Amino acid sequence: MSGCTAKQSTDTSERWVEVEGRRLKLTRLEKQLWPGITKAELIKYYAEMSDFILPYLRSRPMTLHLYPDGIEGKHFFRKEAPEFTPDWVRRFPYRAEDGKLINYILCGDRPTLIWLANLANIEFPITLSRIEDLEHPDLVVFDLDPFQPATFRDACMVALVLRDGLRQLGLQSWVKTSGATGLHVLVPVAPKYTFQQTREFVRRLGKMLESLMPEVLAEFRPVEERKGRVLI
Repeated sequence: MSGCTAKQSTDTSERWVEVEGRRLKLTRLEKQLWPGITKAELIKYYAEMSDFILPYLRSRPMTLHLYPDGIEGKHFFRKEAPEFTPDWVRRFPYRAEDGKLINYILCGDRPTLIWLANLANIEFPITLSRIEDLEHPDLVVFDLDPFQPATFRDACMVALVLRDGLRQLGLQSWVKTSGATGLHVLVPVAPKYTFQQTREFVRRLGKMLESLMPEVLAEFRPVEERKGRVLI
């Protein structure tokens, strides 16, 4: 496992590893999270890809998305850091609008990433801003959701047109999958705009696409009006 020093256990479903000076107990390694893909393979993937993943996660409060029984089992979200979180895992206390104090996990190093993967935290829902300036996002996200009979291919076509439009504005964008058939188009921005301003930017660009492409829908409509269209 890249970046990990392993100490074998007599139980093949668990092992102790050392990651950058932190000792971690990895458990249920033979558990299948996807058909034919085990938790051990998920952990190995995140260890090998950590140099690419960590800059994206660093300094962003994270909501856990746990799949203890794999993607076909029950899954749940958790904002508060679990009681058993190691002391060395960074937390960020944030008081929500209802007054509740939430201790979010911050994933900025390889040991934390491996620890989260061992919890079967398959994906990493994060904030669009960093803790240094929570009120000003440094990412803008366009969420593309196709409604049947529109397909993933239709979402891809809209993403390509959106990319070209963003380029004309001097903005770079990157795409990633979202859910079963959707896409997220991510646009890095300078952290000087409010969330209200970035939402308005997304809304206006969505309306512009809607005027150019009949298959695009820029705002929620009744279900029958969404059929066959890609919602931004």
